Amino acid sequence: MRMIGALLVKVSTAFAISCLALGAFVSSAASEPSAKSRSEPRAAPGRFSESEPPADRDGFALLTIPAPGRYAISAHSASGVAIALVDMISGPGETSGVAGRRDGRLDLLLDAGVYKLRVFGAKGAVGKARLAAEAFQEQGAREALAPGATMSAELGDLAQRSYSLEVGSSGRVAVEALGRGLRDLRLWKASGELVDLSPTRATIETKPGRPMTRLRLEGAVEPGRYVATAYGGETIVWPEGGAAQPFLLRRLEPASLAAGVADGVIGPFGSARFEAPASYDTFRLELPDPIAARIEARRGEGASASAVLDKSNREPVAVVSLGGDGKTPGVVEIFGLEGQAFSLRALRRASRAPIETAGPNLVALDVTGEGADEVPATALLARTENGKTRVLAGPRSRCI
Repeated sequence: MRMIGALLVKVSTAFAISCLALGAFVSSAASEPSAKSRSEPRAAPGRFSESEPPADRDGFALLTIPAPGRYAISAHSASGVAIALVDMISGPGETSGVAGRRDGRLDLLLDAGVYKLRVFGAKGAVGKARLAAEAFQEQGAREALAPGATMSAELGDLAQRSYSLEVGSSGRVAVEALGRGLRDLRLWKASGELVDLSPTRATIETKPGRPMTRLRLEGAVEPGRYVATAYGGETIVWPEGGAAQPFLLRRLEPASLAAGVADGVIGPFGSARFEAPASYDTFRLELPDPIAARIEARRGEGASASAVLDKSNREPVAVVSLGGDGKTPGVVEIFGLEGQAFSLRALRRASRAPIETAGPNLVALDVTGEGADEVPATALLARTENGKTRVLAGPRSRCI
């Protein structure tokens, strides 16, 4: 068995990994039926050699997984029973739950085969524990995830949704998912092999009082056809309650900041991403009013620079700067609540600009913003000759 992040896969001699029935399997273009007409069969649960072990002691049960897929393996008791899945090659996996306090649950991707589940009970507990291995069920027909499109649906516990996508010659893939019940996001090859990319995870609020899980898969893969599959889980509690389980998915593609300025509104994902030419090294975010927002910039695989705004800021302006090599574009991202208007400027830091052509020249000075207590930006026109510099014009002189 191999463990990749939160992924647990058992290699079985009876089944090849290309037979994965995860809703992430894609057959060849010639044989695949239309996504509109295909319906996924309901996945069967796993079976235990002993489904109701005593809750007052440690033990184990053999778990038979009938088909590859994602399963929620859980214990249910009056006192609290912990569980851990054991692999014959890598040994025991993560333990979930606390004996005598809390029942355990493991959400795992498993190949078909037989596994050993260790059960940890509390001394003195009364009754038995009930073990379950429920299979995640595909929701709806698979749709194509086109660039610029946003997929909207509901995703709850024990559910998964799959979307097909094409990766071009650049080999870059970036998929973002957002949901109240979202727990995992994976990328699969058309052959059914899992791509070795793990999602980054964050809990954000795109609307006040409604926390959501954001998962992003980004990296380099071979050009070709893939399937992105999102898996649900236990729903995040909202203070206002409600049964809604919103889910959004998109390909994360940056807008161009080549013009040096972008005015926009933050969308339902709670962020807006831009790609800036390599010559820009300073970025200025301005909001209409002081409110919670963040700007983050990075270049390539280098360290990121960020700045945060909130209601305590006197002026709703934040500036970040990056080092540069003149070749690698910068990626700038704005984070905030849905519907928040913003203005983003891209600038080039410079303390001097040579003028080497004869005739009239237009000289413009662009600044990242001046507060009321800051010294105003000024410029001097100077001439350098024979190693000596002479000021020709400045804020107190007139250039003739």
